[in-house]
Amino acid sequence: MDIPTPAGKTHGKLFIYKKGEVNTHYRLDYGPVKGGGKAFHEHTSGLNQVKGFQTVEHLPTLRASALGGSLNLLKWGGRATFFVGMAASAIEVYQAENKARQTVIEVTGMAGAIGAGVVGAKLGVGAGTSIGAFAAGGGAAPGAIIGGAIGGIGFGIGGYYAGAKVAAIAYDWTFSPPQSEEWVICGEAD
Repeated sequence: MDIPTPAGKTHGKLFIYKKGEVNTHYRLDYGPVKGGGKAFHEHTSGLNQVKGFQTVEHLPTLRASALGGSLNLLKWGGRATFFVGMAASAIEVYQAENKARQTVIEVTGMAGAIGAGVVGAKLGVGAGTSIGAFAAGGGAAPGAIIGGAIGGIGFGIGGYYAGAKVAAIAYDWTFSPPQSEEWVICGEAD
């Protein structure tokens, strides 16, 4: 898989670099390794001078294997969660009295979840990378994965509920009949 970077495209599963210093980076790949076979392995450029961060180029390591497994878990877990959410939305629409209203609520909620989830994941990756690099030197990659997952899930849940609430209010405001008002006239009798 090619990953677009400021320096052009690179192959791999994960590419982390410091803004403005694209030549100082960490890349996680899955492919052929020294000694034969395929496995997750790391590449670095300019990171070996960071305290506590050492890699062995093109050799599978426990850290590379753990990061690769985490990425696969998030990839497939995210897809499964999306389809579970779609199924739950379909059930909500099926059971609703006002199917049009519930469809608008569910679609807008899902759109909010996707949009906010992407934003949350990006913010989480940035925060996790910064915290991981500051706290553990070589913890930028695990911090990015953990921060991205927490940010994506948290913002996704919030985005769903915000989108659904806004859709419900907008739908009711637009399509509900206006409330009739009854006036009572009181006055002095002659």
